[in-house]
Amino acid sequence: MVDDQTLAPTYTVDLAMAISSLMERRARGLFHVTNSGCCSWYEFAYAIFELARMDVDTKRVSTESTASAVRRPRYSVLANRQLELAGLTPLRPWRDALRAYLEECGDIQSGTVDSRSVIESAAS
Repeated sequence: MVDDQTLAPTYTVDLAMAISSLMERRARGLFHVTNSGCCSWYEFAYAIFELARMDVDTKRVSTESTASAVRRPRYSVLANRQLELAGLTPLRPWRDALRAYLEECGDIQSGTVDSRSVIESAAS
């Protein structure tokens, strides 16, 4: 997994709840809404495997080494300042949200999460 691109993974359930709160407040303007914190794609994948208690050999690679046709920015973390100015509490840390997602999609205690589907949905 690439280790030179930084993102803020965001759980759609948390995003939907924040959007609902913004609508209830009749907030106007442009809002970035992401879970708190940031990580690289490598750190994100590693966290998935760690939380699912899966023994997966992970390797850090650079974007250039992948020869991917997809162009992503090196740093794509959005600022949630407008959300806070609207009086909303920042979303929970991305790792806590990831744990909640994994609990919903599989049994993370026994490591039966389908890691391929989790990573594919996270990367899209």
